[in-house]
Amino acid sequence: MAVSAAKAVPFRPGMRLTEALARAGGLTIDADEGDVRVIRGSLDHPSVYTTNFRDIRDGDAHDVELASGDIVFVTDHWIADVGEVLDRLGPLLSAGVT
Repeated sequence: MAVSAAKAVPFRPGMRLTEALARAGGLTIDADEGDVRVIRGSLDHPSVYTTNFRDIRDGDAHDVELASGDIVFVTDHWIADVGEVLDRLGPLLSAGVT
């Protein structure tokens, strides 16, 4: 999860997505701000809502009001995944060059 301090955040009526994210330490540099998911309902048959944190932050979308039991999941941006792959391949590529 691409937040600084992933943890259970105590719910309070009226809590918004931005508050929950802030209480979890905020988004990391690798977070995909355009792909924040709110999972609501039973885990057998959940409803999954996708929202764009960047749009909320910029005032182009409404902040999501959370419900008790919601799970917020922030994905890593695909560029972060590419960077991780390149970091892992770096030694192999260096060895091949020398």
